[in-house]
Amino acid sequence: MQTHFKSSYAQWREQTNYPKFAWMRFGLYNENPLKILSVPERAGLLPVDQTLAQTPEFVAFYLELMGDYLQKNMPHISLERFCQAIFKDRIMELYDGQVLAAFKQAFEQAVFPSARESWQQSDCAMA
Repeated sequence: MQTHFKSSYAQWREQTNYPKFAWMRFGLYNENPLKILSVPERAGLLPVDQTLAQTPEFVAFYLELMGDYLQKNMPHISLERFCQAIFKDRIMELYDGQVLAAFKQAFEQAVFPSARESWQQSDCAMA
């Protein structure tokens, strides 16, 4: 929100008290929030198969929650525009583990279902 919708960030922060995923040393260092999905997997702290099975449901929940929030509080930002900003953001450059890969795939398929359909059609055509 801060990077792509600066004029709405103060309202977002006030309403959600949205925390940054960060650490401190000689100042504040913001981390890629997608590490919340990759670090526990790497450390063996979560059941990967169960998490993978629940990922599409989690993505649907997240999109519904964000869509409702934006429509109610920031109608000038559509869910589609918000999701496009996420896909353009550098956070999506992180590739670390099965859970993160499944999240990104489910997120992309939910946001861009036509991309999935065209991928499936081209995959079938190649078979």
